[in-house]
Amino acid sequence: MMFPLVLDLADDRIPVTVTCRVLGFSRQAFYKWRSNPVSQRD
Repeated sequence: MMFPLVLDLADDRIPVTVTCRVLGFSRQAFYKWRSNPVSQRD
């Protein structure tokens, strides 16, 4: 999953909205992952 990359880029002051748009997923999916980064299955 590319979500950790979003965090790295946010540290470099690239907005989450822009990164998610470029990578092709929603901000909602990113924030849902961020609230629980490891799935129950993992």
